[in-house]
Amino acid sequence: MAEFSGDTSQGFEHLSGNHPRDVDELFALVPQLPRGDTETVEDDSVLVSPVLSIQVTLFPDHGFSIGFTNSHVVADGKSLFNFIRTWASINAEQLIGECNYEILDTLPFYDRNVIKDPKGIASIFFKAQHENSGASFSAAPSKDRVQATFVMNVAQIQGLKNLVMDKIPHVSTFMVACSYVWNCMAKTREALGHGTEVEQCLVYGMDVRARLDPPIPANYFGNAVLGCWNTLKTRQLVGEDGFCNAVEEMNRVLDEKINNNEGVLKGLETYFDDIGAAKGKEVIRVVGSHKFDYYTTDFGWGKSKKYEHLNRICLIRDLKGDLGIGICLSKNEIDSFTTTFIQGLIN
Repeated sequence: MAEFSGDTSQGFEHLSGNHPRDVDELFALVPQLPRGDTETVEDDSVLVSPVLSIQVTLFPDHGFSIGFTNSHVVADGKSLFNFIRTWASINAEQLIGECNYEILDTLPFYDRNVIKDPKGIASIFFKAQHENSGASFSAAPSKDRVQATFVMNVAQIQGLKNLVMDKIPHVSTFMVACSYVWNCMAKTREALGHGTEVEQCLVYGMDVRARLDPPIPANYFGNAVLGCWNTLKTRQLVGEDGFCNAVEEMNRVLDEKINNNEGVLKGLETYFDDIGAAKGKEVIRVVGSHKFDYYTTDFGWGKSKKYEHLNRICLIRDLKGDLGIGICLSKNEIDSFTTTFIQGLIN
């Protein structure tokens, strides 16, 4: 538990706004996840690491924030979202004297045996995790960086879809939003002097619970996301067809993941090789999903005013259907990106 110091009214409004805010200010609301310690269990030395840390920060007479830091070792974004939804639902029911938990569709499903692993991918990931076991899982603020939220309304999203529907009739909101951000980011970096032959990578996670063979429950608690790597050179993203090129690349990668004879796990055994190959490239990471209804999550005190995911790009849909895109950039990038983002939607 922490308490905000200073003018709580200005602090609450400032930190929950869409305008650029220093990342350091927002990280003050988020707890650090302690490093693991080595312990002896049955004569064997094991590393025991915390997996979740929560900090509640009070803004007296104005509200509070709940900051989460979690390890991906035990849970992906959907699992954490379901945890928050379950916690909120239980709290809301207890406030009105009800405790009918059995009707909650977010209660966790823990059985790991539902996932089949004929390629031994688990052992590959375990080995890689063991080799990096000393690393801290806590996110850390980056100097000279700011966090801002950019909003696309429903009409703007549809306008972007219309630009590519002749080639990709069933393009998704996620695809056009990520492609547009990728396009704007490449233009920003080019304006700041980055070379046009530099490779730009867009990386995001795809939930595969429903795509495994056999499918696993939607409330499976663990990791069931695959990294999707999309790569284009800056010149392919900044030209007149830059946005369309980005959408086509995303569509190609997704098609390869979904429509192949080996299923969605094809190539997963080389995941860490892909990470190594990305060194030296400019990488944009998108986390979470706009399908997570954070703004309908109610602890019994009403909906939240703002949801943020720090130091990454995150898409959040609000109750009106507009899309908030949280972006963390350096201070010398944010002005150029803002201009590019706004002008592109107008034109």
